Amino acid sequence: MLFQKTRLADVAIVKSFKAVTLVEILISLSLTTVLLFSFASFYSSSHQNQNKLKTRLELQQNTQQIINFFKQHIQHLYYQGINREQSNYILFQNNQLSVNILPHCLLFFYDINSDGCVGNRKKNSACATKKQNKTNQIAKEVFGFKVKNQEIYIYEDSRINKCLLPKCKQLLTSCDQGEWGKLTENSNYKVSMLNFTWLKEHKIMQVSLSLKKNGETYSSQSYIYIFNDYDKTI
Repeated sequence: MLFQKTRLADVAIVKSFKAVTLVEILISLSLTTVLLFSFASFYSSSHQNQNKLKTRLELQQNTQQIINFFKQHIQHLYYQGINREQSNYILFQNNQLSVNILPHCLLFFYDINSDGCVGNRKKNSACATKKQNKTNQIAKEVFGFKVKNQEIYIYEDSRINKCLLPKCKQLLTSCDQGEWGKLTENSNYKVSMLNFTWLKEHKIMQVSLSLKKNGETYSSQSYIYIFNDYDKTI
């Protein structure tokens, strides 16, 4: 009987040992699962945050590039070279202005080559005769920026070179006319907002721009100082 009791005791000890081991395994597996799930969740969250940050940085960079492109021309508004005799400015001005500013569209011209005219003057000849334009390559001195279908367009119409007075006057009111080329593409990002307005008339222009991609939006507001004084007698 003592021998049997000893064997029964041994069996009981073995069974208890196996039960503890199984519990430990289950606990270990549970902890491992929790850790793996936490790691996967952390990795996924980190990856998403990195993508969001990358997208926002990309939008920020593109926004600044676009505004800088605007700035390099807008800041030269009202510039005209000193050789203003027989100029054609009056043919293209709108209410004595060389700029037409709308919330979604900006059109203007300035004298890039300093010959006193819109477009290229032919040597020392008149830029306009009998209310007809005589210069060429006008498009090089005319600038237009607008937003349409969440894309930015720039003015690229050179057909106005030989215009008569009524047609020339339409230049600064051509936001919905003429030939425009794309500056941005929807496949890269969408323009959710573009706005031009005077902060201080003829002195400081405010440009607001918002770009959107993959659910992320970046907005920027810039103030562009005009280098030249507005002269309504020109």
